[in-house]
Amino acid sequence: MPNSCKEWTGSRMGTGGYGYLSVGGKRVLAHRWIWEQANGPIPAGKQVCHTCLDHPGCVELTHLVALTPKEKIAANAARGRHPHNYNFPPLTREQRARGSRMGTSKLTEDQVIEIRRLRAAGQTITSLAADFGVSNPLISMIARRVIWTHVA
Repeated sequence: MPNSCKEWTGSRMGTGGYGYLSVGGKRVLAHRWIWEQANGPIPAGKQVCHTCLDHPGCVELTHLVALTPKEKIAANAARGRHPHNYNFPPLTREQRARGSRMGTSKLTEDQVIEIRRLRAAGQTITSLAADFGVSNPLISMIARRVIWTHVA
């Protein structure tokens, strides 16, 4: 935690998450409540953001600013932060895990080619599903090229 941050000591959302309190029976985020007490209602289209980065528990008023989502992205980019708070660029289509590279995949690219060949030759969806140990809808989507579109 940066030295100048003021740590929220009340209830937290999850471990190390945003602080919150109850106002009029409603759960309110502590940093938003603090900002509104000093500045009035949050302007339409703006969010109360932390300038101290990666410290959602901070309620130091000087660390809170109201920004539009576009301004927040620009501020993060100026600090070397990716718009989605990652420190690396988004993956290209070619870099994304697809097909058998997905950890949950039950089929390989060769099996998908075989399924399409057999389905085109007239084998039923039900028999293909049984042969390959997958569901009927999966076979149907593979045969119609709804999924596994990267496989010829």
